[in-house]
Amino acid sequence: AAATAPVVVAPTAEEEAKKLQQMWQNLGKSWQADVPALKEMEAKPAKKKKKEAAEVNKEKIDKPETPKPVTIDLEKGPPQAKEKTTGKWLPKNCLCAVCRNKVREEKGGVVCRRRREDGTDGGCRRGVCWKCMATPLAESEKIGKLRTSQADFEKMGATAWWMHEACMSAEDTRDYARMAPAWYV
Repeated sequence: AAATAPVVVAPTAEEEAKKLQQMWQNLGKSWQADVPALKEMEAKPAKKKKKEAAEVNKEKIDKPETPKPVTIDLEKGPPQAKEKTTGKWLPKNCLCAVCRNKVREEKGGVVCRRRREDGTDGGCRRGVCWKCMATPLAESEKIGKLRTSQADFEKMGATAWWMHEACMSAEDTRDYARMAPAWYV
């Protein structure tokens, strides 16, 4: 008897397409099978997740925080709200808008900001380090002609403020000239 060779039947195009589609859909899922948190997420239906989140939010709403009691010293009177400063120092680890370097000191520069007497705010909130502020022509189009120094800004105390010349209104320019006439350019 003659041995018959096995007959190889090629898959149809439709079978091959289904196989490729399954492979594509499962691509990358092999690593997810080992992550326990993903297994838990798949086990919970979406409705249950929403219900749990709603219960947590409801607990927060139902249990308002109790206000802390305020003690008043009769000699000093009621506590006063902290006076908001008009300007702002550039804090440590913030970037200077001109040189893009991190500030290394706590008061390493000044922020373009002013709180006016009527309560409105001015300025772009970008900071400039003292090194860039002291360089006369460095980035003069970015900083402007009106500048301050750390010593002068410190002398002015809580009333100190500085803004880029381009950020100032006419009123701001007049107020700055009145506030800082010695170093006003």
